[in-house]
Amino acid sequence: MQLGGTMEIGPYKLLLQSFDSKPEPNYTSQRMIVEVWRNDKPLMMLYPERRFFQSNGHTSSRTEVVAWPIHSSTPRSLATVAG
Repeated sequence: MQLGGTMEIGPYKLLLQSFDSKPEPNYTSQRMIVEVWRNDKPLMMLYPERRFFQSNGHTSSRTEVVAWPIHSSTPRSLATVAG
């Protein structure tokens, strides 16, 4: 997804607001800042992250998951992954 781009998933619209990168002692993280909209109203922010470990060359992803009941007995969830 391009910076400023949107994606619709069911009743949600995700807007990629920005990226950032942060060096840590043993890895460098790349984080996405994603705004979630529902019914044309902002609902929440998500911050999925990808980490690059310099010592062994491995990569891992930190997933943002939100789950809640929305006017039903069935829980719903929304997950984002930086990839």
